[in-house]
Amino acid sequence: MISVIVADKMIEVRAPYACKNRCKALPGARWNPKTKCWFLSATRAAAAAVIEEFGIEERGDLGSDFVALLGDQIEACFADVPITKTTPWKHQRQAFWRVLNLLGDG
Repeated sequence: MISVIVADKMIEVRAPYACKNRCKALPGARWNPKTKCWFLSATRAAAAAVIEEFGIEERGDLGSDFVALLGDQIEACFADVPITKTTPWKHQRQAFWRVLNLLGDG
């Protein structure tokens, strides 16, 4: 299970060892051997990169400060696609809302 929180203006990502390369690929991620977690600057871009990489399914995996950092972008990770004949997969929901945000809400 992956845990993500914001502490001291840094995003802390705690993940199993099997996810080491995925964590290392996050932009600006640094390993802290004392706390045994990955650190990133607490920015919206870094938070979005974490969501994109790990596709967190449940809000319980995310700290409340992390959710606040993302703001309304967090809804895009969990919201359903409004017009569809089938049930979209997680990556399809994420792609739909990402493109909508890029193009504007118009």
